[in-house]
Amino acid sequence: MNSSKPKQSLKEGIVIIKGKPPLQQPYYGAGAERYLTPEYLRGNDDAEFVKPCLNAVHVKDDETIVLWDGSNAGEIFRAKNGILASTMAVVRHNDEFDSGYFNYSLKNWENFLKAQTSGSGIPHVDKEIFANLSLISFSRPEQAKIAEVLSTVDQAIEDTEALIAKQQRIKTGLMQDLLTRGIDENGDLRSEKTHKFKESAIGRIPIEWEATPIGESISFIIDYRGKTPPHSNDGVAVISAESIGEDRVRQITKYVTKDVYEKWTTRGLPEPGDVIFTTEAPVGEVACLPGDQTYLLTRRVIALRPQTDILRKQYLFYSLKSAKQRGVWEMFTAGTTAPRIKRPDVTNLRIPLPSAAEQDRILLILAEQWQYVEDTVQAKKKLKALKTGLMQDLLKGKVRVTELLENKT
Repeated sequence: MNSSKPKQSLKEGIVIIKGKPPLQQPYYGAGAERYLTPEYLRGNDDAEFVKPCLNAVHVKDDETIVLWDGSNAGEIFRAKNGILASTMAVVRHNDEFDSGYFNYSLKNWENFLKAQTSGSGIPHVDKEIFANLSLISFSRPEQAKIAEVLSTVDQAIEDTEALIAKQQRIKTGLMQDLLTRGIDENGDLRSEKTHKFKESAIGRIPIEWEATPIGESISFIIDYRGKTPPHSNDGVAVISAESIGEDRVRQITKYVTKDVYEKWTTRGLPEPGDVIFTTEAPVGEVACLPGDQTYLLTRRVIALRPQTDILRKQYLFYSLKSAKQRGVWEMFTAGTTAPRIKRPDVTNLRIPLPSAAEQDRILLILAEQWQYVEDTVQAKKKLKALKTGLMQDLLKGKVRVTELLENKT
């Protein structure tokens, strides 16, 4: 049902106050206060404390903040108690609006605001455009109920993110344990108290294992680095270093024609499951090549195909991922202005190598844990999609919460 409620222009009932630079930053002495920066409010950074200036702008929990200046100008935040950063502005509204509803309604305008920023140097929010934004004037009880519904979904998203972080920590610890101690024939994790270990070039490993250079178990390496093929609008998907991240091949944005592909791949074709590895910008990202379509590997990426009777493809993937987590590649790139590693750095890397049968046992356990994480990530995506739909429906009056209010009474 569409809303028949009138819309109210923001200029009719708001005050915009820009933040001020602090006197000292950082500052941890008497009178220090929390400084609200975009990175802190996004949850990507710890709070920094500053010495506020005399006309510092103090904000309270749940007030609405807009990133006024910078590349992400127009981004909407919910405030925490603290001092407002100089690139931010607090938007204070009259009593016609519930604070939660007001924040969600402005958040619904975020993409529009970002697209309308102005300024020849540093982009900033256009104050006139901002003031002409309009919100639907639902009754205060209906506004509060809309905010409650959206806040419930937000809390579910936050809880899911915390669960993902916990699962990621478990996954990382489990991977390190399995790749250094392994699983015996009875399915038990080895321990020096109950199993025999030996010294090796990479430290103590189970007595049944070997510390083997990766190159000794590789049957084929595909390396087309150093050249960039001519791209087309469609055709064969191109994988370069920026295509790889989060243990997978991410969105593909570049393609080549079939003719270019055939001319380019004279030194071998990648196969599904080959382990692909970035040698530069960024260093050490790893994934297994998907089998959903044909791919061309180009700049800063190599593909490794192991002798699978000795080294399983997935085991190689986890070993290279573990090397990145342990900071191994930093030893090769320390002190360089453009970090990169050479092919021998990869092939000469020694990894603890169990039998193929034990690799299979390890991979089964890791696959289960990986699936737990993936399922939770998908659950988070569904919650975000639900929130997007609810914001469109509730904030524009396409769906009303009046029935919920009536049931409550």
